[in-house]
Amino acid sequence: MNSVKILHCADIHLDAPLTGLPAQLSKMRQEELRQTFGEMVEVAKKKNVDIFLISGDLFDQEQVRKTTIDYLVAKLKEISNIPVMIAAGNHDSLSRSYYYNQKIWPENVHIFDKDVGCVDFTELNCCVYGKSFFAPREEQNGLKGFYVSDESKINIMVMHAEITTAGSQGQYNPITLEDIKNSGLDYLALGHVHGFSGINKAGNTFWSYPGTPEAKGFDELGKKGFIMGEVSKGYVELDFVENNKREYFEKEIDVTEFCTYDEIVEKAMNAMGENSNQHFYKLILKGDVPEDFNIHTDIVQSRLRDQAFMLKIINKTTFSIQLEDDFAEDTLKNVFINHIKKSIKEADNEEKSNIYKRALKIGLCALNGERIDFDEDC
Repeated sequence: MNSVKILHCADIHLDAPLTGLPAQLSKMRQEELRQTFGEMVEVAKKKNVDIFLISGDLFDQEQVRKTTIDYLVAKLKEISNIPVMIAAGNHDSLSRSYYYNQKIWPENVHIFDKDVGCVDFTELNCCVYGKSFFAPREEQNGLKGFYVSDESKINIMVMHAEITTAGSQGQYNPITLEDIKNSGLDYLALGHVHGFSGINKAGNTFWSYPGTPEAKGFDELGKKGFIMGEVSKGYVELDFVENNKREYFEKEIDVTEFCTYDEIVEKAMNAMGENSNQHFYKLILKGDVPEDFNIHTDIVQSRLRDQAFMLKIINKTTFSIQLEDDFAEDTLKNVFINHIKKSIKEADNEEKSNIYKRALKIGLCALNGERIDFDEDC
């Protein structure tokens, strides 16, 4: 064959505890992770994929529900004609994952060992190499010194790894671009990074991280999915396929000079757009507001509760003040304001200035007898 059609996914993290979500949403989201994996199997089936690659962290931890294992095995049996190549990652490493050692896996599933192994698909003129994490930390470079055994074949490797610079250290199978370049591989299917890396090339070897197919927190913004397409000798035709059910968004809302919650809600809804109730949103309120408008996030949260699947409000607003003139009246409040204003004017960078502005807001809230919500990041 001149090319091999692959589906490459990684970092599904089945049964992740999702502790940042309320219990009900956590259970719902765990089920969605399973569904998303099942949908990738359906795509592989419908698109007649030759090989299904999973580059580590299929599971999130050692403890996995039996129902999850049963679901996974059942889905993989549905593509019994498609080889499924699995390399364990740091979260589901071989030493801590009992399920990889059980005789439960369909015959089309191959789980790579801790040392580099190879499966030769003669009918595809393709060799698939792979290496699993044995422990949660792998400080040795698993690709160093590797070279394919038959250059005439389409050579693919599935591996969980972090790309580092030469001479630097890492805890998660640190490999370098030079290692990739010298490998003789046509495509290196990587896992570990939770965002799509793009389709990259080192020497004659193409490589990519597909990222996680479903985000699990606000540190995983953007579209999520998997990679699918064809690998040939010397070139690839691979595309990122978006398949996430929900997305995490972070939006900054400038509320400068706003004095009502209606204004905040209107601007937030415009920023969130259509279908926002299907997604996760973090709204960061910024800007200077009047001193007598101490914004409370629970009110904003209540007004917007139907606009997002889950909503988090961060209040980073500060109070409007005039830095030019000092207050002459010798009161505790005015002495405090004048002192902070002087610090703001003398601040040599924006970060320091913002810290003093936040301190001014907290101090004025206290002096005015206002509630101070430190959990709002005020």
